[in-house]
Amino acid sequence: MGRKIIEEKCLTNAEVKDILIDMKNKYGEEKFDSFQEITLDYVNKFSKIESEKAIMIKKMLMKDYNFDEKSAVIMINIFPQTAEEIQAVFSKDPVISKMTKKEIQELIYKMQDLAK
Repeated sequence: MGRKIIEEKCLTNAEVKDILIDMKNKYGEEKFDSFQEITLDYVNKFSKIESEKAIMIKKMLMKDYNFDEKSAVIMINIFPQTAEEIQAVFSKDPVISKMTKKEIQELIYKMQDLAK
């Protein structure tokens, strides 16, 4: 039986992790297929912050820095620690390309503060 897409939405790894854990708890191990198990294993390994904090950071990036949702999610999932990392990943992004290194570093500090 194929999967039916009901809604598409950009989610951080942390949000996916919470959704999959809720599904596993609600429907049980026997209804949790290998695709979901592999995805849960991945997001467990690579989620760097809790979903509530990821949502706060996503809103901040979109509101304060005019990031689109996809770019905000990528930023949260990689959670860069230096301006150089951001510049490498987002070299063609119109928002980041207009920012100075100092502004990018301030963005990193804001993300780190919200993640605490």
